[in-house]
Order: sequence, then C-alpha cells, then structure tokens
Amino acid sequence: MIPWRCTFLLAFVFLDIVRAHGDLSTTIRPTLYDLLLTTNFDKWTYTGSVQIHVNVSRATDQILLHVRKTVKLTAMEIRFKGKKINMTLEERRNSLQDLAVFKTGENLEEGENYVIHMHFHGNVSKKLTGFYRTGYQDHKKQYIKMTGTHLSPDKARTVFPCFDEPRFRARFILTLVHPDTHEALSNMPVAHTKKLPNNVVMTTFKPTPPMSTYLLAWVQHNFVSTSVTVDGVRISHWVRPGNLHLAKEKAVLVGRAVHYFNNYFGLKFPLPKLDIIGIPNYLVGGMENWGLITVSEETSLSTPSSRYGRSEISYRMLLVHEVSHMWFGNLVTMEWWNDLWLKEGMATFLAIPGTAALYSDVDMSNELLRTMSRALHADKVMTSHPVEMPIKCTKQITQIFDTITYSKGSSVLSMLQEVVGENHFKAGMTDFLKTYQYSVANYHDLLGSMVKGIKPEKKENIISFMNRYILQKNFPLIVVRRSRPDKLHVTQHRFVRFRDTTTPVDPSPYHYQWYVPLTTITDKSTRNRNITMMTGKTMTVDIPGDSHWYKMNNEGRMMYVTHYDDHDNVRRLHDELRASVRQRDSTQDPLLNHKDRAHVLMDLFAAAELQLRPYSDVLHVATYLRHETHYLPWYLVASRFRELHNFMSRDVVVCFRKYIRRLVTLQYQEVRSRRHDTLRDELMWTSFYVVLVAVPKPLEPHKADETKLREALARYKAASETSRDAGSLMEFKTTDGAQVRAIGNTLCRYPSTKVSAIVEFINTYASHNPRAVWETYKQNYGTYNTKYGLAQFSYARTLRKMIREQRDKSVIDEISRFFQSHSAGAGTLGVKRGLEEARYGFKFRSEIEPALRDYLEDQEYCQPQGWSDSVRRMYRNFVNKVKAYGR
Repeated sequence: MIPWRCTFLLAFVFLDIVRAHGDLSTTIRPTLYDLLLTTNFDKWTYTGSVQIHVNVSRATDQILLHVRKTVKLTAMEIRFKGKKINMTLEERRNSLQDLAVFKTGENLEEGENYVIHMHFHGNVSKKLTGFYRTGYQDHKKQYIKMTGTHLSPDKARTVFPCFDEPRFRARFILTLVHPDTHEALSNMPVAHTKKLPNNVVMTTFKPTPPMSTYLLAWVQHNFVSTSVTVDGVRISHWVRPGNLHLAKEKAVLVGRAVHYFNNYFGLKFPLPKLDIIGIPNYLVGGMENWGLITVSEETSLSTPSSRYGRSEISYRMLLVHEVSHMWFGNLVTMEWWNDLWLKEGMATFLAIPGTAALYSDVDMSNELLRTMSRALHADKVMTSHPVEMPIKCTKQITQIFDTITYSKGSSVLSMLQEVVGENHFKAGMTDFLKTYQYSVANYHDLLGSMVKGIKPEKKENIISFMNRYILQKNFPLIVVRRSRPDKLHVTQHRFVRFRDTTTPVDPSPYHYQWYVPLTTITDKSTRNRNITMMTGKTMTVDIPGDSHWYKMNNEGRMMYVTHYDDHDNVRRLHDELRASVRQRDSTQDPLLNHKDRAHVLMDLFAAAELQLRPYSDVLHVATYLRHETHYLPWYLVASRFRELHNFMSRDVVVCFRKYIRRLVTLQYQEVRSRRHDTLRDELMWTSFYVVLVAVPKPLEPHKADETKLREALARYKAASETSRDAGSLMEFKTTDGAQVRAIGNTLCRYPSTKVSAIVEFINTYASHNPRAVWETYKQNYGTYNTKYGLAQFSYARTLRKMIREQRDKSVIDEISRFFQSHSAGAGTLGVKRGLEEARYGFKFRSEIEPALRDYLEDQEYCQPQGWSDSVRRMYRNFVNKVKAYGR
C-alpha cells in the first residue's frame, strides 16, 4: 500500500464543524474573490493580490486557507468596517503542506463579514496544470507564448490563496494584466479594459455566479474567433491566426448542444457567453470551465475530412460531454470529490442522447453498450474501487478520474433510467438541478430527486439497487440454467477475474450481493423489456415453455455478466447468431439484433476469463463474425482480443493472428468493394483495422543502427526545447535494452516540445523491452512523478501498461516493493491494476493458454500459410489509408 501520510484536523474545538471530508472548517465561508494577476511573459512569473470577502458563522481567531508553498505570500491583513486586523501564518498542515493556518490579531465575530487581503507572487508552471505556460510556432516559425489554466481538481491553491474545495462556492471578479499583443479570456465577458504603460493592458471581467474554485479559468492568447448566438448566448470558438475557417463548425455544434440541454433540463444556460478554445500541448480531453471550455488544439482544429469513423463519434461526444457539465458540475457541483461521478458519470451518460439529438447519421444507442463494456472491463478486478470512493486527502483526488467514475457511473445511471422509466428519470434530473442550483449536492440528494413520487415499496428497491452498484466495487455474475421448459434457475455471485492473494480483501456493507435488474429474451419473446428485480441469492424466472433458446440481459443494458450453465443453449445461441447475420436481405428484423449479438460474445469471453467455459468454445462461436455486417460486434470483440493478446506467449500470438485474419478476410473484401459515403460505412471499415491491430505482430529481437541512433540523439540534445521532436527518437524500432534506455533517458533529461513524450516512450517501448522501460522509469522516477504525478488518466494508464508487460516475476516483485515506498500520485490505481494483471498473466499462461494453444493448432491456425499476396497488398493499403486519418 502507498503510505498516504494524510494529516487531519483533530483539534476538538473544530470537531463539530469540520466535515468528514476535506481540510477546511465551515466556520468561515467565502462569498467573493476579487483577484488581480499580472503575468511577466519574459520571466514566466506573476504577481497577484486577492481580496476574499468572507462570512464568519462562529467566533474564531484562526483562518484556514489553501495555498501551495510555491506561492510566496508577501503581505496579508484583514479589514473589517474600516479597521485593519493583523494575520500571521502559524503553521502548514496536510501531506502537501498546502493547508495554511493563519492566526488573527483578534477574534473574528460570529455573523460578521470580513475581507481578507493578500499579496503574493509565483511562477507560471511548466506542468500544464494550475496556471501554466504553453505556446506554438506560427507560420514564420516564431514561438508564440500563451498561458492557460487547469485548476481542476485542486490546483487553484497553486496559483492564489483560496478555499479550494468544491463546497465553498463564491463569486469571482478577475482582473488580468497582460501584454497588449495578447487578449484575455475568462469565465465571464470582459467588463472593461485599460491601457497601461509599457505596452500592457488591464482586462477586468464581469463577476461570475457563485462557483467552485476548480471552475475558474483564464487564457492569455493571440487567437481569433468566430461566433454564433443561440438562445441569447454568444458562443465563440477561438483558434490560432490563419485557421479562422475551421472555427465555425465547433461553435455551431456547441450552440446546438446548448439549445438541446436548455430544452432537455428546462433550465436555460445561465451565463451570457460560452467560449471554446484549443490549447497547444493539452494534457486531457477537455475541461468544462464555466463559460470557457478548453480542449486540445488537435480537437479544436480538426475537420470532418480529418476525422474518420470512431474519431468522428469521439469528437462529437467530447464537446457535448463538456457542454452538459454547464449544468451537471457547474450549476450544481458535487459536495466533495468522492461524488465526482455525479458530474463525470452523468456527463458521459448525457453525451449519448445529446449527440443523438444533434446527429442522425449513426445510432448513438450503440454507445451505451460500448460504455458498459468499458465499465465491465475496468470493474472486474480486485483492485477496482466503488463508484463513490472515499477520498480522505487531496492527494487521492486525481486517482479517481478513471473508467469506473466515468463509464461505470454512466452505466449505472443508464440502468436507473431503465428501472424508473425515461420520463421519470428526466423529471428527477430536472428536480435535482432546480433544487440545488448554484449550490452543492451529493449522491443521496440525487437519489432523493430520482425517487420522488415513486411508491414506497418500489422506492426502497430502487435505493437498494443503486446503493449496491454505487457503494461497492465489482458487479454480479449471473449463473443461469434451464430447470424446466418454462423456468430458469438464476444464481448471483461476485464477478472477480483473479483473486490476487497480495491484494487486501475489501469488506462490503452489502457483502457483494446486488439487486439485479434481470431481463430475458427468447426466440418467442425477443423484445421483452420487462424488468424483474433479483433481490436475493437465487430466483426463478419464467420463460415461454416452447422457446428454443433464451438470452439474459436485453441488449446488454444492465451491468452484469451471464454464464449459461447450459451447453445446449450456447449451441442454439450460436446457431441464432449465424441465422441473424444471414437475414440482412430479409424484410424481417433478426431475432438477435447487433447489440444482442455483440453482448452474447461479451458474456462468453467473461465466462472464459473465470474458466467457466473454455476459450475454444468462445472462439468457435466468434467465427460467426465472418458474416457480421455491423461494426459494433467487431469493435467490442477487438477489446477482448487485445486483452487476450496482452497475456499470451509469443508463439500463441502468432497462431492467434492467423485466426483473426481468417475471421476478417471475407467481410474485409466485401466492405472494401463498396463506397464509404456514410459514417456507418467508415465505422465498419475502421472496425477491421481495430480488430487487426488488437493483436500486433510480435516484434523480432532487433537492434537499431547504432550510428544513426547516436546521431539522432545528438541532434535532439542540441536542439532548443521549443524545437525538439521526440518522434525523431521514437521512430527507432529496437528491442535492445541499452538503446531503449538511451532513448528514454534522453527524453527525460531533455524536454521535448511535446509534453507527453516521456509517457509515449513507455507506451511505445514497454512491449519491446519491458525490463529496460522499467529501469528507465525507475532511474527517472522524479521526472515522471513531477510531470505526471498529478495528471488525470494518462499516468495511471501508462504505469499499468509498463507493469502489465513484465514477464519476469523478480521484476514484478521489485516493482511492488518500489511503489510501497514511492508514491505514484495519480498513477496509484494504475500501479495496483498493473501488478494484478501481471500476476494474472502468469496464471493465464500456466493454466489457460495450453488448451487455447491446442485449439488453435487443431484448427490449423498455427500452420505457416498466410494470406495470399493480393489480400496482403489490400490489407497494407487499407492500414495506410486508415492511418492517414489519424487512426
């Protein structure tokens, strides 16, 4: 376990007013920040002052504020009715020493309002968090400097003194002093500007509504914009000069999303404007700063012709996701970070109907099953965590920006909508937003709004159902068999892929039992939407006595995995899969639609992971895909193939690749012969690429040309930081340990123009030489943790991959010991999962792989023959085309 060393406020005088979460007392609450910041673009420093208007609810002579040590305080005092009151910094608390305790010269009286005055200075960060520097090279190859902010989740304290917890909402008046070559954006429109000496401008913005500190944002830039007005809101998209022709598409999309949610919630977007700006070298997908959405510049400058297939769907959903946050997250904010899923799970869920309302060229309901698939994949391990995860100190916050929070949170909300009905669910959301607007709320507040007006007995079932999915990790395994022609015997268990003995067992208040919403379809009742709530360990489900086959969980809408303890039923489902894909020219709908077909495969792969069914059976059933014409089953099976590949021995990978080639060839040749005029055509076309690259060809031991590599390293080191190209080093395909370490060490010691370069190094070379990558990381641990220890998503994924790829038990043990004494920050859960997966890999190769190898050999997938030369040429051309679209 990582030692958190969190310090908690224990003074008995505060016990009745300090919440179980967070650092701060509720004795003093801010109502207004008047913040002035002056940026020196030459030295990358800033000076600032803040006047914090506060209300005191109980007499005290202490003020607790967040401020990082890197923010140097130069002056401080309190003003009250014209009088000055001294304040002194008494001590710093918590593991990061960013909770400052100030002693006041006299008691602050109950019920009175005071103004805290502070002056400070600091550095504009290199890390792309907090208040950071960035920039780009213009068409004249001149480097244009700019600044941005990313204050989520707890980085406002790295810029100025504040009450940096979401429940302390306050208004902000921001003033920025910046070069006159730059403009400034923030959450609100500009109130006024003033020219100052020395070619600088003072820009003051209008006051914000009450909001949390993590939503405050500003960008100082030289971009240009185009605007549209929707429902009285001015929506502008800002791009670097020369790209104005690319700006309107995003402004229009965001405007349409604002209009949709205005009507959906029955609450108008409360701000007068909404800006979107693409930031160079951006670390995350997007950030929903109220009134100022930031995204990566790649997203900002993308065009319909540069987005192909899956990337088009992701682009649309990203922008709609961020717009939905203007209500869920901004208008109503979670009280504390343990309820992060209230905004991120909800925004992930809302992006699906929101995008569907804006575009009709593809069935967006397919995204429900893709989201569910990601949730099941993330939650099947011992090192998972509940959706509502206890956050005991601020160092833990960034760890939960993960798939559980986003995808499982979304999937549970989707299930809730199925259980209570779409209209009641929508009414519950609206009630929640209206009740808690401009305030904070928690999970139980949302649940209270959702069950309003529901009969008491059903209400208790819904609350129990939600609690068991939100407050405990993992999900149900439903084992079903046909006990009589018209009866199914159903038993629930906890689904955990691998019970790693090194992972502590987490107790659950519900003993890992669930209230499971069961749905069943058969060949006699294929569109049955009736839900039976399973509340105990076992139950009996009725089906038509003359039905030939049955399938649990209609379209995979509910979060559980089914194991069919009935071989005849699996055989009949396989027959129906083949019959359904051969009905494409029929006027009748197939009995198993594309979602159910994909879901059958998901369940079978899950059962094989638990060794309840041999992989040979699953791969045999999956051969129906040779005739599958919908992209969804292909996309979902690709993730299962990819995971199998992660654990396979090299010789089995070679055989498995031939199985996949044979699976894909027929449909690939057929789709290749058609025009790809629609998004669905593109998705089908790229689904083959996704399946094929899921199991890459094992890299032969290879050493790059020493002279060329040495010259490339020298050129890279000699270049300036604003012109170093990490790609020039990572294009070397080598498995040699010394060469891999040389590339990694150089990237760590000589920063690239691409801030993510050292993470991409791990992702590129972890499969080439995992030990060398680990040694490089260990040697440069300080660099990695300084740059990425606070980075959401990317750091955890990278560490997980690095550790999972290890095949030497001694290295796994070394990694485990290392992270017992070295914090991985935001990557902590990635470390835990990587260790669990590496240990599962040993189990897979010793217990499961031999039978899989036998199946592949028996089916002659291990024979040396491959594709014909003509098919191989077609495939190579296909891959090159898809890569040209950034895939």
